[in-house]
Amino acid sequence: MDRAQRIILALEVNGYRAVIVGGAVRDIVLGVEPKDIDIATDALPEDVIRIAENCGWKTIEIGAQFGVIKLIIDHVHYEVATFRDERYKDDSHRPEEVFFPVPIKEDLSRRDFTINAMAMDGAGKIADYFGGQVDLQNKVIRTVGSASARFDEDALRMFRAARFAAQLDFTVDSGTLAGIRLNHDRVSGLSVERVRDEIEKTLLGARPSKGLRIMAEYGLLEQFCRINEDGIEHTVPILPELTATLQIVQNLRFHKYDVFEHIVRTVDRTPKDIIVRWAALLHDIAKGSAGVRGINKLGEICDHGHAERGAEIAQAVLARLRVSHENMKTIVWLVKHHMHLPEPQFEAALHWVERLSKSFRDIYELQYGLFQLFSLAHADGLASGFIIEYDATLGKLEANVKKIVSEIPFYVQQLAVDGNVIAKFIGVGPQIGKFQQETLRRIQLGKIKNSRADILDALRAKRAREICKEDFSLQ
Repeated sequence: MDRAQRIILALEVNGYRAVIVGGAVRDIVLGVEPKDIDIATDALPEDVIRIAENCGWKTIEIGAQFGVIKLIIDHVHYEVATFRDERYKDDSHRPEEVFFPVPIKEDLSRRDFTINAMAMDGAGKIADYFGGQVDLQNKVIRTVGSASARFDEDALRMFRAARFAAQLDFTVDSGTLAGIRLNHDRVSGLSVERVRDEIEKTLLGARPSKGLRIMAEYGLLEQFCRINEDGIEHTVPILPELTATLQIVQNLRFHKYDVFEHIVRTVDRTPKDIIVRWAALLHDIAKGSAGVRGINKLGEICDHGHAERGAEIAQAVLARLRVSHENMKTIVWLVKHHMHLPEPQFEAALHWVERLSKSFRDIYELQYGLFQLFSLAHADGLASGFIIEYDATLGKLEANVKKIVSEIPFYVQQLAVDGNVIAKFIGVGPQIGKFQQETLRRIQLGKIKNSRADILDALRAKRAREICKEDFSLQ
């Protein structure tokens, strides 16, 4: 805040008005430390640059044509924008025309929601023309003026409404929701990257289910958005697979809620890890689909193979939304394995971990992958509507797995003797890797310990056997 106030003071002493605007004011009113602070002023971009240079601050013209200059003070970036009005046409995110300067009220009136349309001067006085403070008190997301007008200006605001509901655990007012339903087809002008970012911010919110329900129930996820591949632009569906789970009933012996409601409740119960939350969102995505939905021997609804089919759907969804390859790989793995946990006994858990270890490069990846899988499993159980507390059986399995991965090696890098030492006994070549794998297996079976002494004894014994074979062959 000190640097922001220095910027405001520098503009004011030069005869201009300057205020903190947007989300930073919202956060300050909520008693939250703002992450980013944006400043608005009636100074023109060239005046902002001149004043900043006189103060010895570096400037970057990131959007001078839109009245936006970035100032860098003590390596911290601040955006300073001239009070402006905008006109949108075909592009759902980039304005066709920008007018500046305009009165501060007019600048604030073009912003998305009342809670983001407040300004605060250097003395802490808040300008609130649209009832943002009242909406914050009432925990309501409401557009500034006409919802249709705001969404017509920038279609991303519909996703932002859902995202803020999730982040703040607020309710979106009925007029804003009606505006989403009327304008959702306008998101076709948005890029897939912007849509994905809003979905991910929603997933990482305090109550993701609130935002996800809005996106699904008000038609946003059934729309298409733009993607550019090798210079060719086309459209891709956003996430209709999730909307398809709405009101899909499940086996009432195991699930109190329909598939969609179970999914969003699972997301709410996972830690704020984007990989785990994506996996929670997609873990039951195949339920109810053709080839998966069936009837079991008791005449009950079932979805055999939904985890494997769900992993295939997850792969397709994440690829088209351009989720990073590294994250996608783990998310798909979690979806595929979320139903296949072993019995909690130590030996069963050991065989399970040994099998899963082949999916990871080292012990650290394995440990984190297992932590993520258990996080998903616990949330999945709690979201059934029947389990209301920690699952003791799952807890016993998790405890045994933690003991296993802390005491038993699964990768050659964990062996107490490295390849250089092994080579001194049996020579350089593929026999080193073979011995390492054999040793890992023997340790896992409890035949030897992962100690330098035990492995050296095994090497000496191996070398002695080879010498005997050599002597025998010479006879």
